[in-house]
Amino acid sequence: MHARSFVAVAFALLLCAAEPGIAQPRYRVIDLGTPGPEYVSSQALAINNQGQVAGYGAQGTYGPFIAFRYGNGVMRPLRIAASRGELRFGRAINGRGWVAGDAMLARCECLRAFIYDGTKATILGHLAGPGVNGTSSAFGINRAGHATGVTQVAIPGSPYLQEHAFVWNGTRMRDLGTLGGTYSVGYAINRWGWVAGRSQMADEESQHAFVYKAGALHDLGVLGGEFSMAVAINDKGWVSGASTTYYGSPVQAFIHKGRAMRGLGPQTYWGYGINTHGWVVGVGSAPGGGGAINAFLYDGSTVHNLNDLIEGPAAAKGWLREAYGINDRGQIVGVWFPDRTEPIEHAFLLTPIEGQ
Repeated sequence: MHARSFVAVAFALLLCAAEPGIAQPRYRVIDLGTPGPEYVSSQALAINNQGQVAGYGAQGTYGPFIAFRYGNGVMRPLRIAASRGELRFGRAINGRGWVAGDAMLARCECLRAFIYDGTKATILGHLAGPGVNGTSSAFGINRAGHATGVTQVAIPGSPYLQEHAFVWNGTRMRDLGTLGGTYSVGYAINRWGWVAGRSQMADEESQHAFVYKAGALHDLGVLGGEFSMAVAINDKGWVSGASTTYYGSPVQAFIHKGRAMRGLGPQTYWGYGINTHGWVVGVGSAPGGGGAINAFLYDGSTVHNLNDLIEGPAAAKGWLREAYGINDRGQIVGVWFPDRTEPIEHAFLLTPIEGQ
């Protein structure tokens, strides 16, 4: 889950959420650039309440990649000794500025989950068993430094490895199991250690969103059809993600507040981030947009194309393509084209305009 004072802005956002008649917030877009001159593109994947951002930069479509942390106007690439490998993707950031993501280890050329605590990176390992170069990836981290993601696991009596969601409790990795199938993954973890993710079902065809809490996976079901996944969870246990609405349908973003899954409308595809107020950001396609992909904001009552809410010179030239995270101040991060005529992706940060 995802430094000037934004108290007044946060209060205004709360009022907007509570009273639909109040005008929606406007945003200033900041192009975060890349981690260095050798990197041509970047993506911002998560933001915390201090406005620190995690993501990655790329030198080309297929890499090389490097994780970064952004704060106080500076994007810092995250590195370990070249003899150890590379920190490639920063996928999550907690309230202490710790980043979780994926590292490529030099000794085995294998992908492993990592946590960077501001001074050093800890490689989390895997559950594939001794003597195996198993893989793992981290997608979420909470303030306590507990992380979730996916790891290869050894199955007793089977020569084959499976991939299961895990929780790292600071000292060891624990397999969360599945909802009956052979695959699961954890995407986000809140302050209580609840995990949002998806799991293959026993039929080995359908996949359902889940929340892990009290030692068990809880199936969140689907809007309809055969697929759903929970991508984000806030400290209230509210979840956002995506689901089919009937068999074979396109996915639609949803919010789940503990009782039932509710779709956010056909103009939304994936709900990637949710804050404490229940605001959801993600990717969709606005009606009449000719099928163009755009970042969206759901403010508790209405879905907005984020491109309609930004101001300043950059707004006329750029295009917000995907939104991945939102904090409780209303700041939003994701990917945009700074020049919509040139499909080069950069990380962006949206900040509510003060004095609205």
